Amino acid sequence: MTPFIEGRIDRRQYDQLVDSSGFERSSNGLGAMLGTTFEFSRILTGEIAGGYQTRSYQDPRLKNLSGPLTEASLVWSATPLTTVTLRGSTQLVETTLAFSPGAVERAINLEVSHALLRNLIITGTVGWTRDRYVENPEADNFWTAGVKAEWRLNRNLVIRASFLHSQEISNVSGRDFGENTYLLGMRVQY
Repeated sequence: MTPFIEGRIDRRQYDQLVDSSGFERSSNGLGAMLGTTFEFSRILTGEIAGGYQTRSYQDPRLKNLSGPLTEASLVWSATPLTTVTLRGSTQLVETTLAFSPGAVERAINLEVSHALLRNLIITGTVGWTRDRYVENPEADNFWTAGVKAEWRLNRNLVIRASFLHSQEISNVSGRDFGENTYLLGMRVQY
């Protein structure tokens, strides 16, 4: 086990002083997390952390956004070629909804990677995210599923392709939507 402490201090300054809802969204944030990495065996490793964060906004009409932070991951190396990763988190995210400073976001994701060849890795992902807004009754659920491939031509050149389907389900009428994202790219490194 390897314990760690993480501190977060930030200032978010937006290009536009006032957003489309008429609020000044620039803010200051302060947070901390305490956690540990662990290794039960070479096959099962992970990390767990918890803490607290607060964010204060320039606009006095926006309430401070405060809440718990959590992060956890569990990595199972099922075989030398296959890895299964489970991740969960709680974090604070910003919004442009009127009178709401942001949301408490909870997420869980599962990823399975398999090396078909030494230089070709295929990964499948599924995930769920829930955003619960402060000072607003809206709650959004996001479901995602995707697949990606990474082909390492040599140590300097990698070709990547991915497909991701996202579906949002909201308790507010007319906010539901779905989208498909296709990406094709190349990474060059020296």
